Amino acid sequence: MHKSLPIALFFLLLGTFAWAAPAWRSFTPPKESFQVQLPVGEVTDQSNPQSRQWMLVTRGKYFFLVGYAKQDNSPAATAKFTKELVTGAHIAETGHKAFSQNGVKGTEVAGTIAISKTKSMPTRLRVFANRDRIYWLNATVLLPSDRVMADKFFQSFKFK
Repeated sequence: MHKSLPIALFFLLLGTFAWAAPAWRSFTPPKESFQVQLPVGEVTDQSNPQSRQWMLVTRGKYFFLVGYAKQDNSPAATAKFTKELVTGAHIAETGHKAFSQNGVKGTEVAGTIAISKTKSMPTRLRVFANRDRIYWLNATVLLPSDRVMADKFFQSFKFK
């Protein structure tokens, strides 16, 4: 019986980790032409006349945001918009690179964002232009083990 204990503990731990991972779902706002995968949870719509954005927050764990602004989407305007997002969100930038996904090219900014006076969380921001809009995706996760969630979020974005 004692020989089966390590096997039982292995399956118990495996089940615990599998259970702890959040379920995901496809998210497409009404009348929008994109979709993205998000963990299950309440998505808040923060729209105004100039932009639209949707965010999902699980306090102390992760934050996902997708949004767009209808404006000039020239390379210069997109670069300026990216800089304004980084500054406005108080992201301490640690990296900056170009990315290409599903035929869309843009910029990815990596950094940290303060969540209190003594604590910060790693964050990644992607900004790109498409048609008459500048889109942005932001993934902020606390635990290094949750960083795969950011990858899943970014890779899932596509236009319908």
